[in-house]
Amino acid sequence: MGRFTSRAAGIVAGLLLTGCLGRTPAPVFYTLTVVEPTVTTAAGGADGPVLAIGPAILPSYLDRPQLVSRQGNRVSYAQYSRWAAPLESELLRVMGANLGSLLRTNRVVVYPAEPRLPVAFRIRLQVEQFDGSPGGEVVLNVRWAIARPGSKEPDVIGASEIRQPVAGSEDDDLVDAHSQAVGALSREIAERIRSLSD
Repeated sequence: MGRFTSRAAGIVAGLLLTGCLGRTPAPVFYTLTVVEPTVTTAAGGADGPVLAIGPAILPSYLDRPQLVSRQGNRVSYAQYSRWAAPLESELLRVMGANLGSLLRTNRVVVYPAEPRLPVAFRIRLQVEQFDGSPGGEVVLNVRWAIARPGSKEPDVIGASEIRQPVAGSEDDDLVDAHSQAVGALSREIAERIRSLSD
């Protein structure tokens, strides 16, 4: 009986201590943001080129829900700040929307979906780095390829290293810089697609 009483007292003390220390913070979920204005059908989007975006290959250290921060060669993962969807799908979704706006088309299909219309350009990505630090900068280092249908080899193979300053020290600022970096990459790729269309 004494052993049972002691164990019960320990459980009660633990519960009281947990209550005194407070609850575990709820996680905060983030999405990337489209930085280019949306193209409407009235603006000619229905007649624009059909774009197929993806896949995007990400390094395994980014294949997790937490936001990733980097200091030199050391990476850390935010315990309560997380992506609302896998980072690959967020990257492709926002790139698709940005490119659709920049190239004046709403006929954009994002991997893993496949277009039902003939594709004008397919864009594939291999991400080497996509992380940063609050108050520092976000680095997006990516290799990309643009191919037209029927091409045995890509028409253009490019590499971009984008460094986007982070405006503040909060995770919100870090995520905003991620979105701005994707916007800069979208503009680079859109420019190359225009040159292929001339």
